[in-house]
Amino acid sequence: MNDINYFSSTIINYLKEIKKKKHIKKTFLVTFPHKAHFVKKGKKSIYRLNVSDIVDQVVKEKKEITHVNFSKLVQEIFSQESNFNPNDIFKKDNIHLNSVSHAKIFINGILVELDKFFINN
Repeated sequence: MNDINYFSSTIINYLKEIKKKKHIKKTFLVTFPHKAHFVKKGKKSIYRLNVSDIVDQVVKEKKEITHVNFSKLVQEIFSQESNFNPNDIFKKDNIHLNSVSHAKIFINGILVELDKFFINN
């Protein structure tokens, strides 16, 4: 079994376990890209595999699961704002979001998805 299949099967097994819990009506899976997904070496990103894509494949057509895919959200910001620079949203460790981006992008993005859920239910 390769690493991608292992990761996929781990998600599937996790979701099966959650489904057994009758008190859980909705599951939100949150993924966020690493800075290296935006940094290019030549024409290619340093990180070419994004776990968000794997999660998308696993949860598609599962209405009880919402994937909050920040790779797509950040990509939308990147395409809409010509002066967007990934260096501006990450801390110096290049892994974690700085506090402003954490609030504006991450927390706000999750709250938007929760709001959609509560409005529709």
